[in-house]
Order: sequence, then structure tokens, then C-alpha cells
Amino acid sequence: MIEYDYVLMKTEDGGMHWMTVDVPEIVSAIDFCAVNDSVIYLIGGEYEQWVGLRAGYIFKSLDGGENWIDIPLPQKVTIE
Repeated sequence: MIEYDYVLMKTEDGGMHWMTVDVPEIVSAIDFCAVNDSVIYLIGGEYEQWVGLRAGYIFKSLDGGENWIDIPLPQKVTIE
């Protein structure tokens, strides 16, 4: 089994220094979108080796990743 450790990082000084952003505990992060310095969307899901991606998640931060809001998805959403 292959395991990946992903981290989300941010900079506040143009890339001179970087810090990790604590994200909700999801098994596999797929992508993120930073709308601006404050608003960030994180898309992810639970991954099982033989089944593939099962449950999808969307989280939103309004404060640069300090806190995250779980955005509920409809029951029949498939991520491929």
C-alpha cells in the first residue's frame, strides 16, 4: 500500500518563509483553491485501496486556514 503525506503551506511574505496550515483530518486531499489571502477551499475524500475514492468532502476557510467549515455535499456525489 502506498501512503502519501500532503501538507498545505502558506506564505505571508512573498515566499521568504513558509508555514504549514492545519487542515481537517481527511484521508486524501485532492485539491485546493485560494480565492484570496483569507478564503480557501479544500477538496478531498476518503480513499480505500481496492475501492478507490468513496466519500468526498469540501471544506472552506474564511481566515487563511486557521479554521475550517465543512460544506455538506448531496448524498449522490461521485468523485472520479
